[in-house]
Amino acid sequence: MSEPSLDVEEELTQIYTTILRMACRLCKKHSEDLAQEGWLAAYQAIVRYDPSHGLNRSLYIMTCARRKMIDEVISIKRKYGHEKRAITNKPMDGATGP
Repeated sequence: MSEPSLDVEEELTQIYTTILRMACRLCKKHSEDLAQEGWLAAYQAIVRYDPSHGLNRSLYIMTCARRKMIDEVISIKRKYGHEKRAITNKPMDGATGP
């Protein structure tokens, strides 16, 4: 695989904060892993982008990154199960009820 061009590196640097913010909103516990997946998806989207399709470049890149992160969240939930407690009428341990 060839080295990325300076334009690609600059574009990835500019969108890194946005990807990190999206990852934190999706799942704080795994935000670093999600950000990495999103960043790699953004890189692939930058390389694959074809302006002849008439899509907005930045929208395409961010959509690819977000979809990859959502897929990863689904994968994490399948692997580790849902971390939220089941909805019941009982208060959590240590909590007082009404």
